[in-house]
Amino acid sequence: DDDTDESLFAAITAVEVKLLPGLCSTPLQELVLDGAPSDWHPPKPLINTELDRVKQGAETLGAFPNSHRLCNALSSLFTTRFGSLANHKIGQNRICFGIL
Repeated sequence: DDDTDESLFAAITAVEVKLLPGLCSTPLQELVLDGAPSDWHPPKPLINTELDRVKQGAETLGAFPNSHRLCNALSSLFTTRFGSLANHKIGQNRICFGIL
């Protein structure tokens, strides 16, 4: 089952590792999520403690479906890594996380 908290944590961690400059010599600069939830919008900037809650499935963010939690985490990861250069392009059932 790909809609479990464990799968969500694994996906977020895999992207996080690709964005860490100390662990990856060629950091991920763009990620396209096909089949993204059509009602998702970029959140206000998330702080790292909130990203940890997304990973852990904490009650404050647990009310969201995992698809929204994944998108929120990806948004936070790209914003944390690239700051004001982070960009989201939302299309029909597709979200592109990247840099300007």
